Parts: sequence; C-alpha cells; structure tokens
Amino acid sequence: MKTKLITLWLCICPLLLFAQDYKKEGDELFQQAQYDKAIKKYNAYIAFAGEDPTVSKRIANAEKCNSLLSCAKSAEQAAAESSNAAKYEEASRLYNELYSLHTLSSYKSKASQLQNKADAIRMERERAELAERERQANLEAERKAKEEAKRKAEEEKKAKEEAERIAKNPVIPDGTTEIPACAYKGQPIKSITIPNSVTRIGESAFEECYGLTSITIPDNVVSIGNKAFKECRNINSLKIPNRVTRIGDEAFSGCRFLMFVTIGNGVKSIGKRAFKFCSIKSLTIPSSVTNIGEGAFYYCNSIQSVIIPNGVTTIKDETFSNCSDLASVSIPNSVTSIGSDAFSGCRALTSITIPSSVRSIGRGAFSNCSSLTSITIPDGVTSIEDRAFFGCDRLTSITIPNSVTSIGKDVFFSCESLKSITIPRGVTNIEKDAFSGCYNLEITIPRKWKDKELYLYQCKSVKYY
Repeated sequence: MKTKLITLWLCICPLLLFAQDYKKEGDELFQQAQYDKAIKKYNAYIAFAGEDPTVSKRIANAEKCNSLLSCAKSAEQAAAESSNAAKYEEASRLYNELYSLHTLSSYKSKASQLQNKADAIRMERERAELAERERQANLEAERKAKEEAKRKAEEEKKAKEEAERIAKNPVIPDGTTEIPACAYKGQPIKSITIPNSVTRIGESAFEECYGLTSITIPDNVVSIGNKAFKECRNINSLKIPNRVTRIGDEAFSGCRFLMFVTIGNGVKSIGKRAFKFCSIKSLTIPSSVTNIGEGAFYYCNSIQSVIIPNGVTTIKDETFSNCSDLASVSIPNSVTSIGSDAFSGCRALTSITIPSSVRSIGRGAFSNCSSLTSITIPDGVTSIEDRAFFGCDRLTSITIPNSVTSIGKDVFFSCESLKSITIPRGVTNIEKDAFSGCYNLEITIPRKWKDKELYLYQCKSVKYY
C-alpha cells in the first residue's frame, strides 16, 4: 500500500509542477485581461467624466480600494499557503477585482495630474495674453496721450502768439467807459490808445506793463485807480487831465523814467506813494490839491523845488523823503503838522521856513538834511519829536520858541556845527541824547535841569539860568 502511494505521488508531482506553471501563466493572462479592461473603463471615464455624476463616486470607491488591495494580497498569500482551494479562489477573485479598480484609480490620478498641469499651462498662457493685451493698450493710450499733448501744445503756442500780437498793440473799443482792474496787468504792451469815452481807469489796469513808453489819458477821465500805472518803467512824460479829482495810491509808483508830469487843476487828492521812485525833474502841485498822501514823492531824487499849495493841512510821513536834489520848499500857512521823515534825506535842502501855523514836527522830519544850515521853529510848536534834526551836521543855528514843552530823543544828535541854543523855561521834558554829538554847542538851559541826566557832557559848554 505504501509503495502504491509513493508511486502515485511521484506521478502527481510533475503534474502539480506543470499545474503551478499553468496557474502562473493563467494568472498573468488574467491580469493582462483585467488591465485591458481597466484601460477601457478609464477611457470611458474620461469620455463622460464631466457628465456622469456617479463617476466621481466610482473613483472614490477605487481610491478606497487602495487600502483593501493590500488586504486582498495578504488574503491571497494566506490562501496560497493553505490547502483550501476555495479560499484561494476567493482570494484570487477578490485580488483581481481590486487590482482592476486600483489600476483605474492610478490612471485617474495621473490623468488628474496631467489635467492640472494642462490647466496651469492654459492659465499661464491666458495671463500672458492678457498682459500683452494690456501692454498694447497702454502703448496705444500713451501714443494717443502724446499726440493729444502735442496738439494742445501747438494750439497753446498759436494762442499765445496771437495773444502776444494783440497785447503788444491792443485796441480799446470806442464807447468803453471804464478800463477794469488788472485789464492789461503784466502785458507786453508797447503802445495803446485810450478812447475819449473812458472816464475811469481801474486799479492795476496797466500795472507792470514794462514795455509801455507813452500814455495819453483822455480829458474825460475823472479817476485814476490805485496802482493803475505802477512799474510802467519806461513812461517818460505824463499829463493828468483837469477832470481827474483823485490820483490813486501808487498810481505811478516805480515809473523810474517818468521825468515830466503835469497835474491837472481839478486834482484834489494825491494818493499814498503815488509817484514813489519816479525821476520827476519839475513838479507843480495845483492849488486844487488839499491832500498829499504818505510817501507821495518818496525817493523822487530829481525834484529840485516844490511849492505846496495853500489848502494842504498836513505834510504826511515820508512825503518828500529822500528827495536828495530838493533844494527849495515852500510850506503854506495852512499846514499845521509835519509828519515823520517828511523831508528826511533831502541833502540839498539848505534852508526852510516853517510857518507859524505848524504845531508839531514829527519824528525824523528833517533828519539827515546834511546841507541845512539854519531853521526857525515857529511859536506855537509844542513838541519836537525824536530825531527831528538828527544828522544835520551843517546846522549852525536854530531857534526854539517858548511854546515848546517837549524835546524828544536824539533830536539834535550829531549836529556837529550847531553853535548855540537856548532851551525855554517852559520845556518840561528833554529825552536822553537829545544833544549827543553836538561837540561845538554852547547850550543855555534852565537851572532845573542841572541835576538831570541829559548827557550834555559832549557839548562844548553848558550854561544854566
């Protein structure tokens, strides 16, 4: 019996070996068939992936099977090691099914990666195309902007040239009654004709018209506004009509070459600094004038003589200040006060008569009148303000009336040629340094001032009475 079994076993062993080889080859063929089937399923998935809502679920199941695949392999191995053919067949079947699902999932993953890469490339291409379109649009916009700017520049240039052409020789239409404020301010006008219909010239109407060399003001003009011809530097002569009643503040200020001026008989008021910095050589102020503004003729250093008309009550601050060639001044009896620096710096003025109507002499009124040799202060003046005769180094004599009660600071400072002076008893206030620098002065002063600190030690002698 034992011998028969051995013989049977020896016959069966080769058959088992052949069976195992066939089994392996069959498994490989089966796996190839399952692989081909998986490829067909994957291609089908690709075809309707966007339409079939169950596909995503199927793929999810395939991904879930990835984890089961390892379990199936373990089961297959366990079945192969046992003699239980049924278990082996079940494990083999489960393995093959799961393998097909795993293959499908792998291809889906690769397809997804390729799709993502394709999407990234497409998006990058779209961004590049968009950037290129934007660049082209910007270049086009820049080109149009340059063309527009060039066109505007050409138009502005033409308009400017036309404006300059008109401005150099403007025409004021007949029938115009008023030239408005700033109408031609700063324009390169060389000449202009003002029609007879004009009655008013507005503020700054021709201010800073540096090229204007002459101007004729019509007889119907009654008012010349403030700064109307200020800084018209090249105007040489001027006639103000009789109907004009007021010359505005700074109306001709800065007309540096204005040498000849005729002021009409209807003018009542000359404004502040009206002729400041002009080169007027001869000046006649008509009798109609009752008001001369502050600094009206400031620094008109070519004026040689002036007659202030009767009717003017105040010679205001700096009215004739720094008129360095002014040698003769006539002050009428209507004047009651002489303002601060009214004649300061009038270096050619040798003498002046202050009328008895004057009650006050302002600060620095005659300061630095270096040619002034004598002056009589009229009875009625009560106060001589600070620096009134400061720096009058040729002043040799001066009479102070009994009406004076106050003498300000530095009134006679540096009057080196002053020989003698008597201080009235009625003086109640003398400021320090009133007579400083009067090295040749013999001063006679009431005894009540003996113990006062007046700095009289610089005077040649002091006599008390």
